Amino acid sequence: MSKRKATGAQVSSKRRPNFTGAEVEVMLQGVEVKREILFSSVNQGYKPSQKNEAWNDITREVNVVSGQGRTSAEVKKKWADVKSEAKQRIAKMNRQIMATGGGTADLRLGEMDQRIQAILGTTAVAGVPGAEHLDTASKCVSQNGYPI
Repeated sequence: MSKRKATGAQVSSKRRPNFTGAEVEVMLQGVEVKREILFSSVNQGYKPSQKNEAWNDITREVNVVSGQGRTSAEVKKKWADVKSEAKQRIAKMNRQIMATGGGTADLRLGEMDQRIQAILGTTAVAGVPGAEHLDTASKCVSQNGYPI
């Protein structure tokens, strides 16, 4: 795929290489070490600038391993992707376990999924315990008394 500059010259836009296993491992280690800073709210004492600096530190560590010159935004995006994929696998396993008749999990969590689950905590992965049993539909009404 190529893009044209205003002068009409062709400029090729190449895709960045995929993250390697070593890059993902270093990113995961960095997130484990800096999780308190990265995932705390502002009222817990960490400023956005401190969070950005933590991501910059992780990015520098990833770049030492890869030499690709990844940006902080790329590392954050990769974390979001890895986290999302792990949450999907964890949720699928939990659905199998909770199946009618005392289901068994055909899936086993890998080491990375277990580490991500430990970073996020059970509420972030599985949701609020018992929330699936709440009957919110009958309790949500407008000021006029009509169901929302």
